[in-house]
Amino acid sequence: FFDKVAVGRVMTRVTNDVQALFDMLMGIGMLIGEFVPFLIALGLMLAISAELTGYLLIAIPVFAVLTYFFRMATRIVYRQIRTSVSQLNQNLQENLSGIQVVQLSNRERRNLATYQAINDRNQRQEITAVSMETGYGAFMDNMVNMALAAILWIGGGEVIQAQISLGSLILFTQFVDMFIRPIRVL
Repeated sequence: FFDKVAVGRVMTRVTNDVQALFDMLMGIGMLIGEFVPFLIALGLMLAISAELTGYLLIAIPVFAVLTYFFRMATRIVYRQIRTSVSQLNQNLQENLSGIQVVQLSNRERRNLATYQAINDRNQRQEITAVSMETGYGAFMDNMVNMALAAILWIGGGEVIQAQISLGSLILFTQFVDMFIRPIRVL
């Protein structure tokens, strides 16, 4: 195995995979913690207005589908980032461990250019990932705001018709974030 795989790649795999596993476990813990308020909000929202809750539940599959496609797109980018980080570490490890050969061969500039090319590719991939995450966050915020606007529109009609009180509608809108946040976290 070590004859075929560079030490830099192995070190990257070990450190990045351990960090990814840690992040996943932390994420699962956070997700479980998010579903307690979700269930409480769902129960209270159903008690306030089953009709408004039903309208909000219609939006959940839309959020879930959008999140699924976003995850599929970012999975490709993050895989590319892991590969380029691995290449960066491999290149760095090989150049540092073989620094005397690099210097004797007068390859400092050539090796630096290779490293910079890998680093530039990694930087572009990181910027793409950040742009995707930012776009997704803004899009989901707008979707939440649109759902909230629909709830206010429909609920406002119910308030005017005296089907629910204004205080109930305001309380309902406060629970919308607690209701949608776990989907975004997921």
